[in-house]
Amino acid sequence: MATTNLNMITIVIATIMMMILAVSSHDPRIPSTIKVGGDDGWTYGVDHHAYMNNIEMYVGDKLLFEYPIGQHDVVEVDCNNLQSCTVPPGAVRHTSGKDVIDIDKEGKRAFMCSVKDGQHCRDGKMKFSYYFANNRPSVESSLSSEGSTGIQGGRKLGEEKLQGMAN
Repeated sequence: MATTNLNMITIVIATIMMMILAVSSHDPRIPSTIKVGGDDGWTYGVDHHAYMNNIEMYVGDKLLFEYPIGQHDVVEVDCNNLQSCTVPPGAVRHTSGKDVIDIDKEGKRAFMCSVKDGQHCRDGKMKFSYYFANNRPSVESSLSSEGSTGIQGGRKLGEEKLQGMAN
């Protein structure tokens, strides 16, 4: 009898843990705050472009750039400035170490670290661009396609709009 109760308690705890894990995972249907660079954060030497382009992001999400204050910054630039790692006149530098950027409209956006005249951007791979689409999957589309998660991808569905744009 005691063993049966212990087994039942173990099953209930395991079920609750799985539910918590499922809820805490990134659900593309719900706006999220995405930490740029993942656990590494906004760091020299991480290939931020490759990392961020493997994540589904949409209009309504927020980007969190975490880094030690004084070691890096975040500047939003256009694609030409991103390629050359240059900061245009009047560009806003974020320097708080916990910069949050709202993705409030559809389109391609590009970010870089301007430290050491763009060296962190050029040599440290502290740059990335992403096409944020305004087509977040809905609960209905997730439920209607059997076997599908409903994850379609802001970047992937907006890919045709990227034709001819620089990385």
